[in-house]
Amino acid sequence: MKKSAKKFISFLMCLCLILTVTGFSASMPETACAQTVEELNEELKKVDEQLEILKAQGEDTEEYLRVLNQRLDNLKKQYTIVKNEVTKTNNSIAELEKSIEENKQSIEKIHTRLDELEVQSEELDKQFKLTYTEYCKRIRALYVSGDISSSLGFLLNSDGLSQLLTRLEMVSAVSRRDATLINIVRQQTAQLSQTRNELKQNEELLVKTQGVLESDSANLKIQQANLAEQKRDMEKRQAEIEAQQLEANKTLDKVYDNTEMYEKQHDVLMQEIDDAIAAADNKYKPETTTTTATTTITPGKPTTTTTTQPTTSQSGKLSMIYPCPAYTTITCAFGAYSGHSGCDFATGGKVNQRIVAAESGTVIISTDLKNADGTYRSYGRYIVIRHDKTNSSGKTVYTLYAHNNSRVVSEGEYVQKGQLIAYSGSTGNSTGPHLHFEVRVGGTSQAYAVDPELYLP
Repeated sequence: MKKSAKKFISFLMCLCLILTVTGFSASMPETACAQTVEELNEELKKVDEQLEILKAQGEDTEEYLRVLNQRLDNLKKQYTIVKNEVTKTNNSIAELEKSIEENKQSIEKIHTRLDELEVQSEELDKQFKLTYTEYCKRIRALYVSGDISSSLGFLLNSDGLSQLLTRLEMVSAVSRRDATLINIVRQQTAQLSQTRNELKQNEELLVKTQGVLESDSANLKIQQANLAEQKRDMEKRQAEIEAQQLEANKTLDKVYDNTEMYEKQHDVLMQEIDDAIAAADNKYKPETTTTTATTTITPGKPTTTTTTQPTTSQSGKLSMIYPCPAYTTITCAFGAYSGHSGCDFATGGKVNQRIVAAESGTVIISTDLKNADGTYRSYGRYIVIRHDKTNSSGKTVYTLYAHNNSRVVSEGEYVQKGQLIAYSGSTGNSTGPHLHFEVRVGGTSQAYAVDPELYLP
């Protein structure tokens, strides 16, 4: 069999192998959710036992790589579960904080209403006491003067019709005044009772609301502690995945060497790119000055005027955003095929879609890779940014943006997170318009590439 045929067969075999075990794609979280961390840990123990056996036979075999990627896939599933737990805890904290704020406002309103009711109750009590005193005096006067017969005798002793009518009117007026006084007493009693009932209800509501507030506040402290622990767990798992990915990358390189999967031209090209990025990283060290661009942007034809500014390290934690804001679905995952050291964002067949810096930092590469005949090769028009914020382990992070149609930033320029840096395209080794996005942690070469999904929202 010819050597080229052997290479092709080896390539197909290893490609099927990698596709089977390394696809950390959009469907992966569903699988992770179907399993618990405990179940995954049990699987991990079995995988580690296999690795120990295979390690004795050699770390440069396809079987060792397959099991190694099983372990990596397991770790990623656990990471996804913990990440989902962090999201749930964040949501729970947000709900508790909202409930606490609403209860505080309710308590404030209840206190205000209680103050109003206290004043109203005191005023009603004063009015009632005055009316009741007057009513008691009237009852006492009637009692002293006798019962209703005294009024009848008063009328019968009249000296004529005129006096009778006069006395009758007097008795009627007194009766009406008594009835009015009784009605006032009844109304004031009812109003005072209603006010005191409302006052009691508000006092009970206040106690209940304060109880809910205290419960929510205590729960909030627990959830905040849980969140801190979950974030530490997530960062620990992220570091473990990165370390595991580096080991897988090195093993994959050995497998490539043993099976002759990559032609020498490809190896030379990758080394050339790695050397160029390393040289640029050394050239644009943080102590040097960078440039800030004022850019007049026309897709495909950028005009850039640059000014220098120092690149002081930014405080805060690395927090990336999607590099192609209009297209956030990963269409080809990290490791989906052999040598794929990033993830792809297809742009729906469109070129000139906005590409932005995933985080702030210094542009150390902004160049075109071309063949002798002027056509683009490999990454085509690509950009590399060294970020001024480290990851949770304190390692320097680099991002790479490839296959662009045009670039709007220059080498040495400092860019902010979300700043426009390029327009998408299909230059270089590309089958259609898309962005190839890489994250390299702790080093500039391809061997330091990790799964970008670990850092994206």
